[in-house]
Amino acid sequence: MSRKFMECSIAAFFIIASICVLVGLRTFQQFSSQYLALVRVQAEARTEMLNAAGAMREAFVHAGYLAAARGLQAADVLADDEADRIAAESIEALGDFSEELETFAAAIDRAHAESTRGSLPGE
Repeated sequence: MSRKFMECSIAAFFIIASICVLVGLRTFQQFSSQYLALVRVQAEARTEMLNAAGAMREAFVHAGYLAAARGLQAADVLADDEADRIAAESIEALGDFSEELETFAAAIDRAHAESTRGSLPGE
């Protein structure tokens, strides 16, 4: 009887151990799929953030072109028509990012142009 009991105990042990391994693998599979989903979401968020940063960089570049054109115009390094062309192109490029940004830049540029041209001698 002792030998039969030992064989049944060993068989029960291996059955229980197999069940534990299967449950552990299933839990690990669920955990790994959730982790991979989280990694995918983080990668998408990082890509979106990098794209937004790239767009902001482009907007700042065009705003810089606009300011540089008007600064060089004020210093008589750049002709008025050339500065106006660069400013118009920059304002149009800013419109690709946001209509509000384009409207804002155009209003500031108009106000700057009116104030500088209005203060020229003979006007």
